[in-house]
Amino acid sequence: MISFKDFAVHPDTEQALKEYVAQPTQAMLLAGPSGLGKTLIANQCASALLELDPSKVLSSPHVRIISPQDGAIKISAIRELYNFYALKVVSQAKHAVERIVIIEDIDTMTREAQNAFLKLLEEPPENTVCIMTTSRLGGILPTIRSRAQTIRVQQPENGQIVRMLEPKGYGSADIELAMRKSEGNISKAVALLEGNETDETTDYLALAKEILRDDAYTRLLKVEALSKDKTYSIDLIDALSTIASAGIQSAAKKSDEEAVERWARVLKHVLTAQEAVAKNGNLKLILSELFLTL
Repeated sequence: MISFKDFAVHPDTEQALKEYVAQPTQAMLLAGPSGLGKTLIANQCASALLELDPSKVLSSPHVRIISPQDGAIKISAIRELYNFYALKVVSQAKHAVERIVIIEDIDTMTREAQNAFLKLLEEPPENTVCIMTTSRLGGILPTIRSRAQTIRVQQPENGQIVRMLEPKGYGSADIELAMRKSEGNISKAVALLEGNETDETTDYLALAKEILRDDAYTRLLKVEALSKDKTYSIDLIDALSTIASAGIQSAAKKSDEEAVERWARVLKHVLTAQEAVAKNGNLKLILSELFLTL
């Protein structure tokens, strides 16, 4: 039985994966944007198909993983794969699947390598499954794609990502803002949260929290400087929206109706400001009105 309790997978993707594991075909192609954990999903599928603990997949003699080297998967890797396929599988337990190949970023495979790999797909060894990942379907030969069952790896719902990352000590507002800044790339969002990738996300969030704590007069003193940088101001307003949305959710969980109403008012004013900026309104006036109503 496949399980994704330790990381976030979109419900539709999870259902498709469960159906695949229940009735596996010779080849599966996990297709979706970068940073959604396709390699983790492939490992989890291998774990379920071979009935192995996930921590033992990488070291299993029944698993071969092929990854790009210097940005490409070359013909030499496919030659090694031919040798792996030629080996006789020795297993104490009889499973429907006894050998698995995981090919990461198959779209980086050279045309020569893809043509050689196609022959393996056309006549695969018995009880063998190939799991491939890609962020670029157009980089794969149509003949390879036609021989694999494609499962779309969709971006998980925001609530799933928040639930996954909150136990690590991150606040919901920080998580949501990092996801926006990373454009849905979970790996980049985690890097931002951990401080391993340069970004101004923390600055926006910190200033937004400071503004919410300030009195109206102190807020207005910040308007002059902020109005000179439209991009920064837009990101700041975006951070205020994220904080307000997180505040509503948190208050609702605690059944704190007063707090829900307070955060809802803040969000209403922030959304009004966002609309005004989108219409190219006077940024100084927009910020002044917003800061007076927070």
